[in-house]
Amino acid sequence: MSRRYWVLATILLAMSLTGCSRAPAPTPTPVAIVSTPELKVSLTASGVSASGVVVPRQKAQLSFAQNGQVKLVAVASGDDVEANQDIAQLEGIENLEASVSAAEMDLLSTQQALDALKENAAVTKAQAFVAIAEAYDEVRNAKYQLYYYLTPSTQAGLEVVQAMDLSEGKLEEARQAFDAYRQKSEFDETRRDLKEKLDRAESDNSSSLKRLELEAELMIAEARLEKAKLDYEKVKDGPNPSDVAMAEASSNHAKAQLKVAQAALEQAVLRAPFAGTITAVEVSPGETVLPGKVVVILGDLSQLQVETSDLSERDVGKVLVGQEARVFVEALNEEVEGRVVEISPQATTVGGDVVYTVIIELNEQPQGLRWGMSAEVEIVTE
Repeated sequence: MSRRYWVLATILLAMSLTGCSRAPAPTPTPVAIVSTPELKVSLTASGVSASGVVVPRQKAQLSFAQNGQVKLVAVASGDDVEANQDIAQLEGIENLEASVSAAEMDLLSTQQALDALKENAAVTKAQAFVAIAEAYDEVRNAKYQLYYYLTPSTQAGLEVVQAMDLSEGKLEEARQAFDAYRQKSEFDETRRDLKEKLDRAESDNSSSLKRLELEAELMIAEARLEKAKLDYEKVKDGPNPSDVAMAEASSNHAKAQLKVAQAALEQAVLRAPFAGTITAVEVSPGETVLPGKVVVILGDLSQLQVETSDLSERDVGKVLVGQEARVFVEALNEEVEGRVVEISPQATTVGGDVVYTVIIELNEQPQGLRWGMSAEVEIVTE
């Protein structure tokens, strides 16, 4: 019952006891007087009134964003906690921490590779230039060897592979011819002639093979020279753009993987979003929770305020942020001054009535004020 109703009842009782009557006044009978709190304000024409409830300025029902089995609840009802303090954990957190560490190492590796590309650009350019010089030297040496190579007269005018094939064929013929006389005496004239032919065939074959090797060395040296020139073109103006793009893509991928791992770890640990007091613990270790299930309720009990619960749509238009208000806390039998700090932009329906929530910030917090206490609010609108 509000204070206005108590005052009205007291006034009516007094009038009934002292009303005029022509009959002789009877002997007064002692009446118990009910004391009522003295009202500091009674606003009617100049303000609007509503019922309210005491709530923290900051309050939260904390829950996990993923399902799992509760491993640890680190707080109890009544505990004070700091912002970001661990409240509870889910099972499997060790594996999630290992995933974060692995992702951090991967990111570090890819970032170092990207930095090396940018920081070592001058060194890479110099190395590419040195590779060109070395390739030129290899080509020069290969050409020098070919220049002083004496081609057998039997291979004159032949391409190197043709000369190799021809020498292989003649060597095989000379071997077969000599094999028939291998066991003959060294003084046998035919054997001696065949042995001389075999020696010439082996010499020509060796020469052909040497020529083939020299030609191959020159081809390899020239190919290396062309590659060195191309490599130099890629780095002469800085890091190879394709290499940079690849390194950046790897680094970005590693960053994304790290964020995923960190998010999974964050979702397995419930932390206090602000400093306050735990007012209720709704789960126990070993219990399986679903996303959104309330684990604990947290409130900043050092900064309490009042929320109206039945301010009608007819009256809310008179209320403005900054207006003074008087709040009577029934449980404490105490009145506190305050001011309007917030008006809900959206209505709610209570018992079929359309009402709006208005937040009253108290100028002071009375001793013993608690979350959930009921209050009567009067807002000065004129």
